[in-house]
Amino acid sequence: MRNRKHDDWDDDWDDDKPRKREKPKDDGGILSTRRIVVGLVVIAVAAILIGSFARSEYDFSEVPAGLLGMWTCNDPDSSDLWVEFRRDSIVFGTGGTGTVTHRIVGVDFEHVGGIRRYKVFYRDLAGKEHMKEALLPESERTLRFTDFPGAEWVRYE
Repeated sequence: MRNRKHDDWDDDWDDDKPRKREKPKDDGGILSTRRIVVGLVVIAVAAILIGSFARSEYDFSEVPAGLLGMWTCNDPDSSDLWVEFRRDSIVFGTGGTGTVTHRIVGVDFEHVGGIRRYKVFYRDLAGKEHMKEALLPESERTLRFTDFPGAEWVRYE
C-alpha cells in the first residue's frame, strides 16, 4: 500500500458532501442566436445585391405591338428562317422544325425619320445577353435586321 500524504485526502475523496452541478458554458455553438442573426443578415444583403445587379436598365421589357407576331424571310437562300416576337420572348425558326426561344430582358426604340429602330435584348440559356436590332418603317409591312441587311422580313398572316 502506498503512503499518502495528508494533502491527498483533501481532493475528491469526500463523497459525503453534496456536489453542485455546474451549468455548461454557452460557447456559442454552431446554432447560437448570434450566428443565426448574422447569417440571416448576410443572406438578406446578398439577395438585395443580386436583385440590384439582375435588374434591367432598359426602358421596358415588353415587345411593342408593331413588332409582335411572326416574320418570315423573303430571301430565297433563307426562306426557311423566321422570327417571332412575343410579349416576353423571341423565337427564332432555324430552318425546318427547329426553334430556339429566348427570354427578352429589355427593348429600346427610337424614331429615325420614318423608321422605328428597335433594339431587343435577350438572354440565352447560359445567361449570356444578346441584342437584335430591327428597323421597321411606319407602314409596318417589312422588317430589316441590321445584322442581315440584304433580306426583308414580312409579317406572316
